[in-house]
Amino acid sequence: MQADFLFGEQFKYQSLQLALEGAKKLNNDWLLSAGLEWSESKLPDGFVKSNYNLYGDLEWLENVTVFDLPQQRTVLDKTRFIRSAYLQTQTELTDTLNLTMGLRFDGYNDIASKLNPRLALVYQPAEHHVLKGIYGEAYRVPSLGDLYDEESGLTQGNTSLRPSTIKSYELIYNYTGSDFFISTTLFHNDIADLIGFDSGDTVALANIAKSNASGIELEWRWNVTDSVRLRGHSTHLFENESEIKAQASLVPSEQLSPDNYMMTLLDWQIASQWQAQLQWSYRDNIAITDDHNTLSLLNASMVFLPAAGHRWQLKVSNLLDKTYQVPVIQQIGSSNGIAINELPSRGLAVSIKYSWHF
Repeated sequence: MQADFLFGEQFKYQSLQLALEGAKKLNNDWLLSAGLEWSESKLPDGFVKSNYNLYGDLEWLENVTVFDLPQQRTVLDKTRFIRSAYLQTQTELTDTLNLTMGLRFDGYNDIASKLNPRLALVYQPAEHHVLKGIYGEAYRVPSLGDLYDEESGLTQGNTSLRPSTIKSYELIYNYTGSDFFISTTLFHNDIADLIGFDSGDTVALANIAKSNASGIELEWRWNVTDSVRLRGHSTHLFENESEIKAQASLVPSEQLSPDNYMMTLLDWQIASQWQAQLQWSYRDNIAITDDHNTLSLLNASMVFLPAAGHRWQLKVSNLLDKTYQVPVIQQIGSSNGIAINELPSRGLAVSIKYSWHF
């Protein structure tokens, strides 16, 4: 007898978190904030289920069955404890200059602990103008699945994983007027020990890459009239470089990301019950795609609010029905020995949505 093959995972996640936070104003110029946090998390239930015997001869079982014997766990029954503490101080150095300094410590029972600093200087020379300088560090620890995945059918965990880390630098200028706002940000990010798939003898998770990127971002809003607003943002990359382990199948970020990207939105309050939006986005070429073309897309939507709680929305995506390819980070196949790292996009799409809130 033939039957559809059904396969899935049955996970149960439990967590408990306790936190204590407080703040104290030491004098008119100093504010001290501190906090403590303790948490526990675990996966008491981590198994697969199927209507075929996955641990036998793949015979049909009629019903979907959970394979929950101890030796059939897909993620080991491990418990994670996290002890965290932070301390932050804010002070007015002068009438126009503010300083914020902070430290955060996170201690784990199953992964390396880390102390992360943060520093921010805010300078306001005039009413509408603000300058900011920010430095910060952060990290992402591997999840319980990343570390202790045994045989989920997707990949294999790695108890030797190191946390992914990032160091970020930002220089920001903001102008805020009555009807206009603009923000310009110069940034640089250093990322190390990125976690991904290692395509060695077994498909396992590993620290496979590091990267650095720098560029400039622009964000703006303009209230043209009481009913019309323009807003948008753009990014230009000066540098985008990555270093990836030879056996990893990850595509370098510089091949996936355009050097220039921008989006502009026009919001129009036609009447009290009618709203419209037109969205335009642009990017220059992406190295991994076959056409290497720039791309300009238009989307539109219309919202009708006939009564309180009722909402109709008409949405049109890819208004001009452009044909283009979407890059993907992992190789999805090959053709004539050439790796395929792109998918065809959707063409023009129209949707109507009704929602009722009560």
